Amino acid sequence: MKKNLKNHFLVVLGIAVMLYFAAVMFAIGYFEVFSFLMVLFGLLLVLVSAKKEHVRQLIKKIPKTIKVLGLIVIFLAVISFAVVEGLIIYNFIFLPKPNADYVIVLGCKVNGTAPSKNLTQRVNAAVRYLAQNENTKVIVSGGQCYGEDIPESLAMRELLEKSGIASNRIFEENKSESTTQNLSFSNELYNLTGKNIVIATSDFHIFRSLAIARKLNYTSISGLPCKTNLFELPARLSREYFAVLYYKIKGKI
Repeated sequence: MKKNLKNHFLVVLGIAVMLYFAAVMFAIGYFEVFSFLMVLFGLLLVLVSAKKEHVRQLIKKIPKTIKVLGLIVIFLAVISFAVVEGLIIYNFIFLPKPNADYVIVLGCKVNGTAPSKNLTQRVNAAVRYLAQNENTKVIVSGGQCYGEDIPESLAMRELLEKSGIASNRIFEENKSESTTQNLSFSNELYNLTGKNIVIATSDFHIFRSLAIARKLNYTSISGLPCKTNLFELPARLSREYFAVLYYKIKGKI
């Protein structure tokens, strides 16, 4: 029985990965490159299991030095994953500073003209903060990307106004297409680096957003995380690991 389970482990794992990430895309309601790549990765695991004897023969032909180097790379990858994920999750627990000058709500997918669930959650978190801090203004930051009929900033403005936030408290940045641009363009428009700023975004995104803001010379920042549902969280955390690595390599954090 144990031997049978071992032989079919990669098949089961591959199918689980495919089904999970396909379900995540269905749940969020739009195509996502990372989730699609993970579906392909799951398919690869199934194919490797089907050809495991050929794979074993190929591995035997690999020089010992390269095998050792490969194991070292895998070990370092596991360590880096644990460290980065720890930092990401650690930032879930922090509370935003009160009486901020501005809350910046970072953009997220708009389906046509309808804000996605994640974008709505970010705006709702900002609404709660603004209700408790009546002198704080809000910047909605996000341009119009592929598949969006309106800028993300406009979708957020409409949600804020429907929630009772006065229009004179809402400021827009409608050209950005990334987190770095969200924060950079907002600063260019509203001179934010010396002000008390709260960044409203998804919980898994707080660590990277704050790191980018520091890189852009924001001097007083804190995060306002909105909670990601437990079903989506593993996918979001795994994607964010690669995003953090990419931003670090590119010198953006």
